[in-house]
Order: sequence, then structure tokens, then C-alpha cells
Amino acid sequence: MKVILIRSNPIDPDIRITKEAQTLADAGYNVNILGWDREKKYPEIECRSNYLIHRIKLKAPFGMKIVFYLPIWWIYEFIWLLKERWDIVHASDFDTFIPALIAAKIKKKPIIYDIYDFYADVVTLPKLLRWTTAKIDKIFMKFASAVIIVDKSILKQIGGYINNYIVIIMNTPKDVFKNIKLEKKTENKKDIFTIFYLGGIYKTRYPNLDKIILSIKGMSDVELIIGGYADDNTIHELKKNMENMNNAKFIGKITDEEAIKHTIKADLLFALYDPSGLSNRYLSPNKLFEAMMYAKPILVSENSTMAEIVRENNYGIVVNCRDVKEIKGAIIKLKNDPGLCRQLGENARKAYDEKYNWQIMEQRLLGLYDKLLNC
Repeated sequence: MKVILIRSNPIDPDIRITKEAQTLADAGYNVNILGWDREKKYPEIECRSNYLIHRIKLKAPFGMKIVFYLPIWWIYEFIWLLKERWDIVHASDFDTFIPALIAAKIKKKPIIYDIYDFYADVVTLPKLLRWTTAKIDKIFMKFASAVIIVDKSILKQIGGYINNYIVIIMNTPKDVFKNIKLEKKTENKKDIFTIFYLGGIYKTRYPNLDKIILSIKGMSDVELIIGGYADDNTIHELKKNMENMNNAKFIGKITDEEAIKHTIKADLLFALYDPSGLSNRYLSPNKLFEAMMYAKPILVSENSTMAEIVRENNYGIVVNCRDVKEIKGAIIKLKNDPGLCRQLGENARKAYDEKYNWQIMEQRLLGLYDKLLNC
């Protein structure tokens, strides 16, 4: 059975879609991913492990201007899908869904609509255009063979069970320590309390890095390490916020191996996305579950889905993400109480093992495919 997964980025990196692709390929499916290379700098065809990535090279900007390029991308995507032979198509987010839906109906094949984020709330759009986009998304959503959402809170955004077949597959990571005992941090060199963040740094989803930088200013026993990918302007702004600070640094894009090492060494992770943006309010990012898997406490924003998950499993502290004093207080509390850090970390790992590990999610994914292809 041939599967086509579609994403409107070059798949470098894209943790969720590659995780889904690997799961399907390991189960015996012939897996291909179609991506959009807006910078025209990646190979047109790339073989990864046991699946293929195909990239459409179409130069386009990021941000709101992308709406002018979407119709062109949709035409490319639609033609590509018509030319290829496949048994099921798996479209990720609204910016890949409509052409995939039309192609699936023409070929009389099943289509899965995987909603990472509700598109109308992610891209900054004028009010009328945002309303129109949301309305179109909800109308077409009904015609998918099945819909995947990353958290039950997304139902509030899309208006409930619009589609008859909705499956929750969370952004949980694979267990890199499946057969390895988690390392325990000992009382180490200079007793430095390390805070680590890794991820995409965008204006629309800026995780209040400026606030956490301010919160550790002058704290010689606290170190902040920030890694990830961002545009040049954002990097410049980030480094400017760190000027004259010896305890904060930006390390840029790093390898998976480096990411694992930094996370193991960290005492605290954070995801302080501003819930004033609807997409951030309902966000349940990979790093929320990575903290569980690595047995690390985490700081998250009040009035968010993340806060609900952290409180339910008692593995972090919920703060006002715009209040520097409150963030600083939470950091000091954890820094001065290693026993609390250890307990929160143990709670995190327990939650991962019992409710949130990828083995649970991949069984849901494989069950969905089996049902759609064998009904």
C-alpha cells in the first residue's frame, strides 16, 4: 500500500510528519512525503531511512504574504497527486488539504486530514480573511475520510466533532531511553542550574524568550541555553537581548544527538507561548511531552492547554508568561529545591510511561490506516 503524506515545508526539520512516516514505513507501507521547498535549497528527492521525500521547489516568502502563493502551491500539489499512484493521502494542515481532498475524490481514495494547528489562528490574517479561511476549513473538513487532531482542546477551535471520524494523536516523542536508564544529574560543577529551550523561534509563536532572559539577568548560578532555527532578524533581536550577559547564549540549529545531550544536562525546560494568540492557547507542542520523556520539570503559560496537562500530571510550574518577576520566582523556587525538581521529573516520566508515550499514539495511527484501507 502506497501512502502519500503532505506538508507545506521542506521537511527539515518536521518531527511529527517524519515520526508518522517512520511508523507507517516500519509497518510495511510504501511511504512518500511531499514537501514545499520555499527556499529552493534542498534536494528534490531524498531517501531517509525507509521512506522518500519529494520536494516541490517553489520560491515563496514566510508570514502573511504566503496567502498569495498558496494557489500556485495547490496547483503543483494537485497535479503531482494526479500523476502519482497511491492508496491513501495524508494531508497536514489547511495549506495542503483542499487539493489533496479533490485529488482523493477524483481517484476515489481515502484522505486523512491531520490538523497540527487550526490554520486561521496561526497565520496573521485580516479579520474578514481569517473568518473566511476558518469557515472554508470547517466546511471541507467534513469531507475527509478521517481527521487527526493533536489534542482534544482543538475541538473548541474547529467547533466540535465536525467530522464523524476524529482521532487524537498527540505530539509525543519516541522514547530515546527505551532500553537505557535515565541519567541522574549529580551535584555538579559550580552548582549551575541549567535551563534549556530548543525549537522554532517565530514571531507568531515567540515563546517569550525575552522575558526568560530578563528573569535570569544577574543570576550567576543559573545558565540559559537557547537552540533552534529562526530568521536573521529574530536571531539579531535575541542576541541583542543577551548582550552583556554571561549566563545566556544562543547556539542555533543543532543535531539530534546534541539536543539529547543538552536536554539530559538541563534542570528545567520551558514552553512559554503567549496564550493571547488562539493557536498558542490550544498548543500542545512536542517539547511539552519531551519534558515528560526526559523526566524534566517544565515552565508553561497560564490559560493554555499546556497548563491543563502540566497541572493534571503535576510535573512543572504554571506562570504568567509575560510576568518576568513571576517567571524568576518559579526558577528560584526550583533551583533552591532539588527535591522538588526530582519529584516533578519523576511525575513527568510516570505520565509519559502511562499515558503519553509514542507507542500508544502509533497504535492509534496504525489502527486508523487499517480501518480506512480495509473497510
